[in-house]
Order: sequence, then C-alpha cells, then structure tokens
Amino acid sequence: MSVPYLQSLESSKPQDLDFRYLIFIQNETPIGWAYVQVIPINLAKSLDFESNESGMFANIYLRLKKWLASFVDYKVLVLGNMLLTGEHGFYFDANISQKLVFKTVIEAMEDCKKEWQKTWRNAKLVVIKDFYPNKIKFGSLWQKRCYAPFRIQPNMVMTLPKNIATFEDYLAAITSKYRVRHKRAFKKLGNIERRVLTKDQVIFYLDEIYAYYLDCAHNAGFNATLVPKEYFLNLSINMPESFQIYGLFDGERMIGFYSFLINGSNFEAHFIGFDGLLNRERQLYQNMLYFMVEDAITLGCKKIIFARTAIEIKSTVGAIPIEMDLYMKHSNFFIQLFIPFLLRYFTPKENYIVRDPFKHELE
Repeated sequence: MSVPYLQSLESSKPQDLDFRYLIFIQNETPIGWAYVQVIPINLAKSLDFESNESGMFANIYLRLKKWLASFVDYKVLVLGNMLLTGEHGFYFDANISQKLVFKTVIEAMEDCKKEWQKTWRNAKLVVIKDFYPNKIKFGSLWQKRCYAPFRIQPNMVMTLPKNIATFEDYLAAITSKYRVRHKRAFKKLGNIERRVLTKDQVIFYLDEIYAYYLDCAHNAGFNATLVPKEYFLNLSINMPESFQIYGLFDGERMIGFYSFLINGSNFEAHFIGFDGLLNRERQLYQNMLYFMVEDAITLGCKKIIFARTAIEIKSTVGAIPIEMDLYMKHSNFFIQLFIPFLLRYFTPKENYIVRDPFKHELE
C-alpha cells in the first residue's frame, strides 16, 4: 500500500468506490495510518448464481438464495483493500504493541462509522479484512465489539526455499510427475511468446488487456467491483519498479496477460486475463503460473502471493492454502445475529484437492 499505488488507485478508481484515510498521532507525531474503502455491495449482482445441479429442489434453493441476496444492498466500509489479498488495512510504528494497535483501530472504526453514516446513510456493514493466522489471538478484540469472524477462500501462498536460485533449481526440486506436467504445458504454448510491456505498449494494447481482464473477472464466483482500464496504465506509469505486465502473443496478436506487484520481498500476483478458448488448447493459465514462479525467483523474492480462487491449479506449482481471518459487523443488532449463517450460506464453494509438487526427503 505504497503512496504511488494509492495515487494510482485514486486517479483510476471505479466510479462506485470511495476512500478514507485515518492518521493516528501520539504526542504530535504520526505513529500509524489506516486505509478504508467505501464500496457498494449488491449481493444479487456481485454473486454468480449458476449451478450445476438440476431438479425442483435445486431450483427452489437457487430462487431462495437470489431472493435473500436481493436484501443485501449496502455501502460497506472496508478496512483493507478489496483489490488485493492480505494485510493492507493499516500500518503502525513497530514499537507499538500489536494489541494496542488492534484496540486503537477498532475504536477509530467505531467512531468514524458514526460520522461516515451521515454521508452514506446505507453504510450498514463494516468489514475488516485479511489477517494471517498469527494474528488470530487479536480476533477476540473484534468479537468483543460484536464483529462476526468469517473465512472465505484461502490465500494461496508459495514460500521459495533458499536453495532455489534459478528456475532450473525449481524444476529440479519438484517431482518427475510435475516436471512432466511443466514440460507438457510449455510444449502446448508452441510459438506463443511472452513479452514484458513498456508503458507505451500498455497504452497500445490497453483495450485488449481490459477486455481479457473483464472476461476473467465476469467468470469469477464473486466480484465486489471492477477497475477501469486506466488502472493498468496508471500503475505502469507510477510504479515502474514494482508493477509489471507481461503479454502473451501469438504473432502480433495478444492472447493474454498477467500482472504482478513487488511488495518488499513479496511477489504479489495481480490481475490476469486470456482468451478462454485458447486457454484450453494452449494451457495459458498454467503457463502463466510457471512464468510467475520464474519471475519471482529472478527478482529475488522470498514469497509469492497468488491470492484466492483457482486453488487446485495454483497448488500444482507449489502454493499452499493459508486461511485468512475477516470480521464483519452490521449496524442492526438483530441482523448481526444472522450474519454467521448468511456468510456460510452465500460464500461460494469450490471443490479442490491440494497438490504438492515438491520432492521430500523420504522420496
């Protein structure tokens, strides 16, 4: 959540997204800040209600789900970033205890919510998002304020072993089964080229980038918001050292892209897009995952954040699922009582098997 990133987001934000920043001061010295996104959530529009099940009861269940979703239409105050996965909501001086940080942020959100509701009368929901398991001990602080804990899909994270310095080292570290998988996927690319895009090339291919992005976004199970096409260009301009877009080309025709952010020693996979028909034939997405692993190794990153969704295929390159804790509170006490049930009811389900491509000592 660097200043260039926030500037890029401010200058190319979705029309329905607003921002608020909280600065925490002690003895006239800033000691921390928090970042809040104000976003409208219409669950009936944001969720994908397609079902593989058929029959009378399945149809009744789907109709009931759509009917209940139609009542969830609020401005949501989100402490964190809906466009990224991870702890991006606040930052404090390292000398301040974590317990005090959480307590301070909770009190600030409660105070600000009352003020912000004067501007957004339907700002009924507060969401505190994405804490790693090592922060779970502070969850009781949120729960004492009646925030309901919940989890959605896990964050797929890959920690790069110290002995992997090149992509060849990575291939040597995975089992023969997954080396064959990589070889087969790479072979299917054929003459498709991967090219890093300069700012001018991003401008030239911006329509294609955005069309592929929208196609993938609309196929996701849930979409809170969509970024405008200028988002990609502004990141390229404002963050040339830490944001990158790669295009996949069949001749001069772009058939897909992937992007990433460098956040300290973390490689954070960002938006992607590709030709859906060619993806099946050429395994574009599988190859993008391998390319990201290669890029992260080349850049000397220690960890790859692949984010949520597509859990099984991400695990085939070495990512493991990390459960992230979120908290939600509704302004109406009686509705809040049903929040845990509603969260379980509406959270998209994904059946998957976590793969492990790496060799182990006993193998």
